[in-house]
Amino acid sequence: MKKIILGIGLLLLCFAMGGCSKDFNKKEINEIDMIRVLGIDFIDNQYSISALYGIGGSETINEDLETIEAKGDTLFEAFEQLKKENKKDLSYAFTNFFLIGQGLAEHGIDETVRFLISDETIKINALMYVIKEEDAATIIKDAKEEKEMIQDDLKTMVSKRLDSITRNENTVLWIFEGIEGGKSSTVIPYINYEDKKLGMSGYAAFYDNKLVAYLDEDTSLGVDLLKGIVKSCPIYLPSGSGLTLHNVKTVLTPSLQSNSIHINVQLRFDSVLRSISYPNQVMNNEIREKIKEEQTLYMIKLLEQAVSASQTINVDMFHLSDILENNTTIWNALRNHKGDFLQFTKFDYTIESRVTKSSVLEEWR
Repeated sequence: MKKIILGIGLLLLCFAMGGCSKDFNKKEINEIDMIRVLGIDFIDNQYSISALYGIGGSETINEDLETIEAKGDTLFEAFEQLKKENKKDLSYAFTNFFLIGQGLAEHGIDETVRFLISDETIKINALMYVIKEEDAATIIKDAKEEKEMIQDDLKTMVSKRLDSITRNENTVLWIFEGIEGGKSSTVIPYINYEDKKLGMSGYAAFYDNKLVAYLDEDTSLGVDLLKGIVKSCPIYLPSGSGLTLHNVKTVLTPSLQSNSIHINVQLRFDSVLRSISYPNQVMNNEIREKIKEEQTLYMIKLLEQAVSASQTINVDMFHLSDILENNTTIWNALRNHKGDFLQFTKFDYTIESRVTKSSVLEEWR
């Protein structure tokens, strides 16, 4: 009986240490340095790997974090050099974040993503971010010097983002499946790094797996709306009124009209009014209707910004090709334009919304 209990205990311990990763099969945990954040750059025609690491499992308090850097003509060489530089074995079993420097993003991410997915010790649900106009190594080095727990900052940003969207589409696996499926266009969230502080701002757009543009927050919100992944978000109308959207649903319906693709975007949502710019902060039916009309125009503007950006740089940011592929008639009609179908696509918008609640004082009746 004691042997059975001991066996169960060891099994549970094994799962707690990362699903019995091969990193731990023959090594004690204090013999392994756990990489928390990995930065990958492409500088002067070389790959550069920067790691922020510590000792212990995922729940260990992050004390005495260290950094290490290595370079190579190939990713394999750089990763192998990283292992040689460190005194202990390195593990990626607790690496939740991969930071992509702008140089690598411009060079192309497909080789990097394929290399990461080929390593069975790397978490396929780890998240990738592009560092806008900066090398990832700079953030890793500054974190060491400033004793900043950037892995905790990144976790906080992810948690806040998941309050607004239904899923992350920047995991290593998600991006890999897109590349392997022939989707060379994608968007990945980017991070602003100013005054040694991290901030998530919008999307970096990729064409042929290379960085071509950064989208601002409004355009990125429009992309998320077209993707249908928005759960809840605040909007600020030009009049000064502030609302929170919820119960958001987007449906894209394609059709073929006069040798062009026609997409009807149906957007439904409810909104909660948080503040208004009218005197005395009093709400009545007339003001409610004005705000409803204004929020409709504002949402159309967001959608149009996202569509315009997508067509300008020819990046399918909201998985439109997946929808078109499911329509045999349309996809066959595009046989000679599957790479630039966005240029032959027209959009119209149907907005259905309600101001369901208000935290602003209602007019007494």
